[in-house]
Amino acid sequence: MRVRPLTDELAAGRLERVTQEQQRVVQADPVFDSVDEELSRVRALLVRLEEAPRSVELATSLNRSITGLARHSTRAVFEFLRELAGLPVLERARDQNDWPCRAAALSTWLELGYPYALELTPEDLQYVREHTPGGGTAWLNVTWVLAVFSALLNVPATLFVLASLLSLDLRDLLFALPTALMSVHAIALAATVQLKRPRATNVTWLQRLGAIGLLGPVAAVLSMIPLGVGGACLLVGCLPMGLASISALAAASTLKKLDR
Repeated sequence: MRVRPLTDELAAGRLERVTQEQQRVVQADPVFDSVDEELSRVRALLVRLEEAPRSVELATSLNRSITGLARHSTRAVFEFLRELAGLPVLERARDQNDWPCRAAALSTWLELGYPYALELTPEDLQYVREHTPGGGTAWLNVTWVLAVFSALLNVPATLFVLASLLSLDLRDLLFALPTALMSVHAIALAATVQLKRPRATNVTWLQRLGAIGLLGPVAAVLSMIPLGVGGACLLVGCLPMGLASISALAAASTLKKLDR
């Protein structure tokens, strides 16, 4: 089966037509018919995506159709995916999981196996690795939200204590220092997380900040004895820090597994 350049199909605004001889082959071969039907579905979605490149719903449907092509390791599918991966619209379009359509095409190309996967460039393989669906994205999102919440909770408290520094006693200063440390931790953790490119997140720093953050709630519990109410307030401030740290460790673990 001859696959016309996708750019020509999009410019003409029509799908590829088969000859009468090809139609007879399709009717006689159920496998061929299945492949042709799936390719046509992808082309139809591609035409619609060209008209609405920001549509998450269309991008999600397109990615599902593209990944379904991995079942057919044929020359026609290979040629189709190679042309598909070169379309600029696929790099801009992202599905509901923030997975670029181009990454879906390259990932499916890779799943075709030998010999087609050998024609992927190192840059293509790196792009696939950096845009793995579900590659820690959910945990990173949770980590970022909790880190921002921790910062919003502790930064104002730290500034308030510092602004009143002259009128505070030692007990109040013991309250200011932990909030300042939690503020620094929250800002550093939020800055480490890369939401748009999860695989670009520094896993080592994510693990370190996660481990350090777990010490906060423990220290807050111990401080409740000398500080009383102040220690209880510190514990409240440490809860987002502790939860963000647990989420950061989970995200780091997921990202490390994807790199194996």
